[in-house]
Amino acid sequence: MNPLREVARARRWLERRPASSRAVHEARVSLKRARAVLRLGRGTGVAAPCARARAACRRAARALGPLRDERVAAETLEDLLARGRRRLAPKA
Repeated sequence: MNPLREVARARRWLERRPASSRAVHEARVSLKRARAVLRLGRGTGVAAPCARARAACRRAARALGPLRDERVAAETLEDLLARGRRRLAPKA
């Protein structure tokens, strides 16, 4: 697994319009994979650059958190409204 490829994959997901909850999720997963590969650089001669790249991926994923939360809240609200409508619908 190549961390640069994972970051590029995350970017491609986020370039989709409109950004769906799946796109945000997939971008965050790709960034997590990149961080996992970069973690392998610990204790090597490239530890410092890997740590900086990992921190950058972490910041990017965190920046997507509020968008993810907003999407999940909207989907939950839609689901609750649909359930309420079904419960309040006249019984036949």
